[in-house]
Amino acid sequence: MKIHIDIPLEQNKYNDAKRLLAPNILEKDFADACLQEIKQLDMPLMNHPSRRDPYQVVNDQFAWRFHKTNKIDDYGTNLQELLEFIKTELPKYAYKITGKPVKFQGNPQVTRYNYDCFLSPHSDNVGWRSLAYYFYFNDDWRADWGGNTMFIEDDKIVDTFVPYHNSFGLFDVEVTTKHFVTPVTKWAKSDRYALGGWLSVEDPDLLD
Repeated sequence: MKIHIDIPLEQNKYNDAKRLLAPNILEKDFADACLQEIKQLDMPLMNHPSRRDPYQVVNDQFAWRFHKTNKIDDYGTNLQELLEFIKTELPKYAYKITGKPVKFQGNPQVTRYNYDCFLSPHSDNVGWRSLAYYFYFNDDWRADWGGNTMFIEDDKIVDTFVPYHNSFGLFDVEVTTKHFVTPVTKWAKSDRYALGGWLSVEDPDLLD
């Protein structure tokens, strides 16, 4: 697999906002093949909190509703290749772009959002997490279908990641900015898929 990323351009994006969304990150045929493998995965619908309707509590506490799996043994050949890149090469790219020495930690999860799925405002600044990353796989996605990652500061939206097919999102979780994923609309013509996780702090000497 090949990665297409303009390091200086993405450095500028990141330095301005501590986040970036890069289009056409993978070879199109490879991204298409990953999408087809993702569609074959068994992803149960999960809620948080698990014993209550998340829509009933979302204004009072962190809540979410979407399908997910992190069973990497179920990934197809192309997803396994992407996973190997995430383990070995993504931390190096992330270091070049952000200046943050990071390492792979914890298996990424594949998520599927269909009608009514959402993720409420929150921060990923938990434990060892330093950077969050997402590869989006969504043919012909439209912004009005929902499933957009929104970044907020002081209750104001400051940025939006529309999950267009074959795009890559990276953002610093050690800042005050929170984010959420808007509900997927009833008129969306397909489900919204992503593969993502977090990178943790690493010794910079190991990234040379």
